[in-house]
Amino acid sequence: MKNNLIELMVKHNGSIFRMEKETGLSKDEIIKGFDELKLKQNTRKIFIWKLAALTEKMIYENPFSSNSDIAEIVLKEWNAKEEIKITRETAQAYLQKSSLRLDNSKRAFQALCHEDIESYKLFSQNDALFFSELLTRFGLYFTDKFSDTMPLAILVLPALFENPEVESLMNKALSKLGFKGGKNKINFDAMKLYKKNFDIKEAVFAKGLYSIIFPILVANHEKEEVNKIYGNLKAFCWKQENEGGESDYSVDFLDFDAELEATPVEVIHEVAPKAKEETELKQEQEVDPQTPTKQEEPEELKRQTHDTLMVKLSLLSAAFQESVTEAVAEYIQASPQEEKQDSYIAQLEEENKRLYVHIDKMEQEREVLQDRKITEFLKLIGGQESRYLLSDLYEDSVSEVHFGKVKNLFNFFQMFGIEPFNYGFKLGEEVTVTKQELAQKYNLSGVLGAVEQEIKVRIVRHGWLLNDKVIVLPLVEEVSPIKQ
Repeated sequence: MKNNLIELMVKHNGSIFRMEKETGLSKDEIIKGFDELKLKQNTRKIFIWKLAALTEKMIYENPFSSNSDIAEIVLKEWNAKEEIKITRETAQAYLQKSSLRLDNSKRAFQALCHEDIESYKLFSQNDALFFSELLTRFGLYFTDKFSDTMPLAILVLPALFENPEVESLMNKALSKLGFKGGKNKINFDAMKLYKKNFDIKEAVFAKGLYSIIFPILVANHEKEEVNKIYGNLKAFCWKQENEGGESDYSVDFLDFDAELEATPVEVIHEVAPKAKEETELKQEQEVDPQTPTKQEEPEELKRQTHDTLMVKLSLLSAAFQESVTEAVAEYIQASPQEEKQDSYIAQLEEENKRLYVHIDKMEQEREVLQDRKITEFLKLIGGQESRYLLSDLYEDSVSEVHFGKVKNLFNFFQMFGIEPFNYGFKLGEEVTVTKQELAQKYNLSGVLGAVEQEIKVRIVRHGWLLNDKVIVLPLVEEVSPIKQ
């Protein structure tokens, strides 16, 4: 039970409301379980943040590892150092809900850690939300007030991404980081707690992020709304040097104005207008994030299961028959006058239409749910989580050695629209693709070594279609960089 509770806490980002929904336990029972584990509210937050930082570090240090391997490494590292132990399922639960669960997301993170914003945008498909999460965490270390994280985002995000909805992105980022409380308001105490318990050296992405945003601050440092943030960054860098000797954030700020005059810096991007004069973020008392809000209710809780939908369809059919029977009885007992007859017939037709529309809607919901479940199943057995098991089974089915049941299995899959695809290439075939094609059309085994725009790769595992829609991308491995 204790291990399950920790896994649930990680899975639902500490939300007791969501844990209640999944387990059926009361809030008091769940909190009692946490008390036995010595996991108070703030301790739970720190626990999740620590697990996130450790997972990022292990992904950074083990770029060729799969999710299952990363989970195993995280498990060993955590249990060797922490008093409260975790299971492999807990490590996997965090990875599954993390923004780094996909291969390309990991490659994007590696690129950002190595100061390469263009590769980050390529592999993440311009994911400004995850970047906003990292920017918020990094900004906490050097902004004077926690409310300054919003002006920092207003400056940086439009300089790097096309037409970002900054306010929406930041609200989502704060929520995912656990910096939102009841009534969807910012929890400044949680921000303080994070800054107090985490050193900048624990954030493996910090140096790369710093190198990316620093030129933007420099180019706009004379603007009133930027000058304060820029000044705080200078103070932060000096503090890092003075306290820790040689620093990853050492920058020569001396005589900086003279340096700017000697070497003009082109403004990278116009700073977005100052957000409503002063960003209205008032410090909140620590709010229990477990209080349910409309925004907090998970989408999954709204979905009906297949069985429930079928029950509802049966009830609707019964209700339809009953409604028609009652209407006919009323019609028979009614006055034979022509106007009343027309009225009853109209009522019957209207009720008939309404119920058929409702039944059609329920059937559509059932079909959507079925498609979603099949898609999840196909991703699980056809992708990285199972080490592309379905591809291996398919190769067995078409070999001269294996016949019978495996072949029949794929014939059955084909009837339901599940088919392998490799863009017309065969397994083992070598093709030349651009970096953009690689990011959009394939999954890459390992880390890309080539710096050229064109890369030669080998098809090593099948991708999968469901009714002609791509569900799993083909897996490729780099052969060798294309020499110019």
